[in-house]
Amino acid sequence: MLYAVLQRLLRPLVHRAGALPPAQRSALPAVLGSVESPRPDRFLVGTATVELLSDSATIVVVDDGHLVDRASLEALAFVARRVNDQPVGLLLAGRSGAVAAGRLEESGFRRHRVEPLSEAAAVAFLHRAHPEAPANVRAQWQRQAGGNPLLLRELPLGRKVEGGLAFGLRPTVTPTLVRRFAAQTFGLPAETLTLLIILAADEGTTLPEVLEAGARLIRRPMEVSALLPALDADVISIDDGRLSFRHPLVRAATYQYASPSDRLQAHRVLSHIATHDPARQAWHAAATLVGPDGPAANSLEDAAHLALRRGTPDAAVSILERAAKLSEDPAECGRRLLDAAELALQLGDHDRVLRLAGMATGCALRPMDRHRVRWLGLVHQPGPVPATVAEEAAHWARRALEQGNQSRGFHLLRQAVEGGLWAGESDRPRRSILAAAEHLPNRERVAVEVLAAPTAGAGALLKLLGENTASAHNVGIAVSGDQPALLGCAATRVGHFSLAVPLLSEAGFVFRAQGLQGRLASTLVEQAWAQIHLGRHAAAYENAAEGIQLAEQAAQPLWASAGKLVVAAVRGARGETGAALAMTDTIEIESSTHQAGGLLARAQAVRAITLMAVARHEPALTALLRLFDPTGAAYDPLLGCWMFGDLAESAGNLGRAAEARALLPAVEEIAEQTGAARARAAICYAKALLSAGDEAEEHFQQALADDSSSEPFGRARRQLAYGEWLRRRRRVAESRLPLSAALAGFEALRLPAWTDRAQREARVAGLRSGMFAEPRSAVLSPADLKIAQLASEGMSNREIGRHLFLSHRTVAAHLYRIFPKLGITSRVQLHAALAELDSLGASATA
Repeated sequence: MLYAVLQRLLRPLVHRAGALPPAQRSALPAVLGSVESPRPDRFLVGTATVELLSDSATIVVVDDGHLVDRASLEALAFVARRVNDQPVGLLLAGRSGAVAAGRLEESGFRRHRVEPLSEAAAVAFLHRAHPEAPANVRAQWQRQAGGNPLLLRELPLGRKVEGGLAFGLRPTVTPTLVRRFAAQTFGLPAETLTLLIILAADEGTTLPEVLEAGARLIRRPMEVSALLPALDADVISIDDGRLSFRHPLVRAATYQYASPSDRLQAHRVLSHIATHDPARQAWHAAATLVGPDGPAANSLEDAAHLALRRGTPDAAVSILERAAKLSEDPAECGRRLLDAAELALQLGDHDRVLRLAGMATGCALRPMDRHRVRWLGLVHQPGPVPATVAEEAAHWARRALEQGNQSRGFHLLRQAVEGGLWAGESDRPRRSILAAAEHLPNRERVAVEVLAAPTAGAGALLKLLGENTASAHNVGIAVSGDQPALLGCAATRVGHFSLAVPLLSEAGFVFRAQGLQGRLASTLVEQAWAQIHLGRHAAAYENAAEGIQLAEQAAQPLWASAGKLVVAAVRGARGETGAALAMTDTIEIESSTHQAGGLLARAQAVRAITLMAVARHEPALTALLRLFDPTGAAYDPLLGCWMFGDLAESAGNLGRAAEARALLPAVEEIAEQTGAARARAAICYAKALLSAGDEAEEHFQQALADDSSSEPFGRARRQLAYGEWLRRRRRVAESRLPLSAALAGFEALRLPAWTDRAQREARVAGLRSGMFAEPRSAVLSPADLKIAQLASEGMSNREIGRHLFLSHRTVAAHLYRIFPKLGITSRVQLHAALAELDSLGASATA
């Protein structure tokens, strides 16, 4: 019902409506349901709600926020945006992933995810609630609950059992929970229970399908009215014509509480009805079988592939596991289990990977599948996959591609490439990968070749992305996130960071939509690494933090460490030197121990980023020189190329410019081979630092004029260096403009360490604090400025509120903040104060 929740919220406050302005008061009867009228203006509803709630200190708590009707949700979101300065609190609790949860997530509320209870909290809860239980039993309950408070409360009343064959559901519900949740269906009519069992067997079933299946089971037509008792009991809901259980545990309990014969009948009739959907039809047909059946297993495997194409890999894992159980050939059983395990790996479900791979080892495996088991056993280790195993993956990839199995071949080749990503330069199986890549489609082939031999393939990649970047994105979305992810990683490897970020963002969107948390983890971390090189510290930190969390959950220690290096780089750039170096030291030790040369190289770059922020040039130069040492474990001249400007700056400040000049020809060769703008900018900056006289100034001006240096952080760095260069040549007056611009850039980026460096240099150049301080007008936000302008025109607080759809109390709060900012004490002074701001702004512009 329209405004159903808002009606319940406002009904106790309706006695305050008399004080509302007429327009707002006229909107309330339709909201409260006292009159039948067209939908009222939502802005009037919102402002009326704000006024009613803000009359006194109020806390609004809404549970099951994902079930709130859209109109009420819009009104509550309006309230949330308008009561920042009022004694009104608004808290909505909703379930992510639930039906209709999308509109809650899109409503604009500031979100806080309630995580599962920590292990310590769960143990303490069980100890208080059940002190008589043995410690080992409490530990078992704690592991089974996984931090879910409801399960922690209910698990001690029963033992954990596995669910049945409901499509798309892997329920794990105790008998007590089954009884507790199934009790909600007790007393419902038999025909209603029949329909609920059908819905529990496949929640993707549409309303007409549920009714048709029920009619076939009871052999007479069924109407929607048969579901009304379940709706009244709040067991199910209908949202946009879709049936769903109120809670996943209600569905699981309904399915498990049903008799085996009732479940089988439900699956049998659904297999006859779902003829338009091969995946669902195959699943339900297989659920009626009790022994091996080769044709049914083949149909299920086809259904799994269809589920993958539809972007539901979690369902594909369940379908493949069922197909394996029905397989007549043990080798086919093992292959299908490994297919499911590799999909679970992409989903980030480590426990599921181990379970499925363990089951596969009990089958008679073919040679390729024995390699896949070996790979699954190594992929969660803290070090890179051995070169021999990566070589083996490339060999089997080539075999699969030659036999026409593009999907299997691409997957194995991606394994080989990723296996070499963290290994040292000398430990990557280039030849095998390049030989196998010849059988791939053009885009995938180019990306794989770049990752295997970066400088040799960079030109082809740049041409490919330059010809039709949009086409690359579209193809990736249509199939999966694999193609944009691979292209994004390749672009990152050769320094095309501005091309890499949108590709990786595209891949991340697809992986997130499909629930591929394992793939999303690596994609977010690689995107964050590219963003670091573009100076986008805030975005890099956000992506890296999420990537670390996902990587740790998916047992991907190398990607978690790579994400931590990004976090360290951001903290280092902000001046948190001790914390950043401590993180880098830890990862460097781990990388050295496990011979992760690629990770060790990144650690050197992060160390340099951190030390450069506080002008500790000698250790920064030592770290960067390791990237150019072919005998060292951290050898990575490509990464050194992107960092060459930092190397030249450190070397110049230490009087060791000759060492940087000696590396310049090799760096220029890499830049020419890759065509990367980042490399060109680094070289131009380095030449400015390493040259003398007019030649240096020419390089500085070229570096500042180059579009590739237009990203804010890099540009501010170059402006700071140019200002320092000018001042040291006693061109103090000329130095002030670039120094002031650099300072403004670092302040805008919120980089305290670099801001301090720029401020020190600016003071030496004779810049007073007032000369580079923020204009006074900037203290007023756009909202403040608009309210001040309206108030200066003589409008009252209520008039301003109606004009801007704000509460009059919110307007008063804004003015309370505006007056001291402008140095005034009353409304009559606003006009003159705003005029002064205008003149100051004009002077600043001039």
